[in-house]
Amino acid sequence: DIDDAVSMRRTAGGFALGVHIADVAQFVVPGSATDGEARARGTTVYLADRRFNMIPEVLSERVCSLRGGQDRYAVSVIWDLDAQYRARGVWFGRTLIRSACEMHYEQAQALLDGARGVEGLDPAMEDALRAGVVELTRAMRALRERRRAAGALELASSEVKFAFDPRTHAVAEMAPKAGLEIHRVIEEAMVFANAAVARRIHQAFPAAALLRRHRSPTPERFERLARAVRAKGFEIDASSNAALARSLQAIAAAATAKDPELVFLAKSMATLAMQEAEYFATGDCAGTADFAHYGLAEPFYTHFTSPIRRYADIIVHRQLLAALAQESAAAEGGPAAVVEARQWVGGAAAQLNERNRQSKLAQRESTELFQSRYVAQRTLGAGESLVADGVVAEVRTNGLIVYVPRFGIRGPVHLRDKAGNINLPLSALSGNARDIDRHIDGCTDFDVDASRLSIRLPINAPVFHLGDPVLRFAVFDRVKVALRVLETRRRRPPVYLTLVSRGSTSVKDVKAYRSTLAPLDRRLHLSAASAKQRAASDPEPPLDAATVAATGGSRKPKKRPAVDYYAVLEKFGDLSLLETRCEPQSLQ
Repeated sequence: DIDDAVSMRRTAGGFALGVHIADVAQFVVPGSATDGEARARGTTVYLADRRFNMIPEVLSERVCSLRGGQDRYAVSVIWDLDAQYRARGVWFGRTLIRSACEMHYEQAQALLDGARGVEGLDPAMEDALRAGVVELTRAMRALRERRRAAGALELASSEVKFAFDPRTHAVAEMAPKAGLEIHRVIEEAMVFANAAVARRIHQAFPAAALLRRHRSPTPERFERLARAVRAKGFEIDASSNAALARSLQAIAAAATAKDPELVFLAKSMATLAMQEAEYFATGDCAGTADFAHYGLAEPFYTHFTSPIRRYADIIVHRQLLAALAQESAAAEGGPAAVVEARQWVGGAAAQLNERNRQSKLAQRESTELFQSRYVAQRTLGAGESLVADGVVAEVRTNGLIVYVPRFGIRGPVHLRDKAGNINLPLSALSGNARDIDRHIDGCTDFDVDASRLSIRLPINAPVFHLGDPVLRFAVFDRVKVALRVLETRRRRPPVYLTLVSRGSTSVKDVKAYRSTLAPLDRRLHLSAASAKQRAASDPEPPLDAATVAATGGSRKPKKRPAVDYYAVLEKFGDLSLLETRCEPQSLQ
């Protein structure tokens, strides 16, 4: 379902930039059965392994879809840009287009990177396509920088991509979706078009335009993020979107190369602190100041570029076409009057907001289901767990929320149960994934604040450690976790994360970890056995006559000497100094 096509060509003194969107309104007539069903669905729902279309496939994949080399109806926005990519004018209208080439993002990125012989592309067209992609990229970089200067935020995407075995339909691989520059290029072109259409329909229908806004969050919502990044030497200024954007850019500039997960989590935490964007009717606001989109730094914004998968875009297309016809929809009567009516648009906006929320929930549930299946396929029945590097994303009253970049999984690591008992796994000290089901008894002082957690170890911790007797965790700390799915009757069993070790180490190192329990127990046992043997082999001397007369022939029990713990520690000093990260053979 290809909603959009983009064109870029040189003109006298500048460029013509075109964004061409499938003309779904040409085929989905207001008041028809197809229109009613599309409005009821509100949006296409994309799950990990399938999708549920908003409009019939014959429209979404054939008649409306802007397929390469085929004539298609479109609604276009075409700008006249100067040499610095500033708009000198804009044209809106219905068009008939023929897309020169239908490309995947990866193919377009390869052209942008200068690759030759890109798989799936006609070699005869490569040079022409490359010139267009490169020029479009230069233009969108300039537009993006202007929005960033105005306060636009670059937030993190948590989308996870799955690959399925075509024969068994099992989850073959999963990973966070890689972001390419060409994604940002097309996204910027769509933002440019959406903002231009928003201004045009508001001009025509100031009381009933369907726009989209993103309300400003309060600075207090960013306090948790501010405390977390302050521990890493950064500051967050959330007084405005421009100030927040500068703060996040500073973190990205300083940490992207050496700590990309910190940048991702900082942006994720900023996203969580914000409110959701929403549709609204312009007549329901006190003034245009309430129209602004905080995240995109646009004073007017709407959804125009995806009518195949969003009903809001179909409404916006109808409003734009009515505006271009220079007719008052209310005066015309009939279906167009319904589009313009403030009450109808307000009701449609509320219903579409609810459908979008439900769609996001379904997508999240689908992602978590297939993440669970992926882990289950590799752990259930084998008695094993996946071990991966993670980053502490949040601190909770009962443990940690850890993000695992390799799989895009974000889940809880429980360190305290509902009764308040501390359940610190032995693996947190031994670094051995085989110890995740053994807990350290006697831990105390479970102390939590907004971004830090600490646990005091018992004096008799079963694994010798020469460090601080308090384990400390903070947001952005590196940890290693074990991922498992336990047998359950639930349709979507959750993925359980268990702490394996603090810090981030390679898989080879983790396999080389060994708890000191086994060799220590063995040596202590041998030492005790030797002492008993010596006691049995050394007979006590006979009593002399004076002692027999004084005691009646019975022996006094010997008084045990006081235990010298320092002597004990000295005796077994070689054991306490065993390296935790040593070769397994040296512990046999």
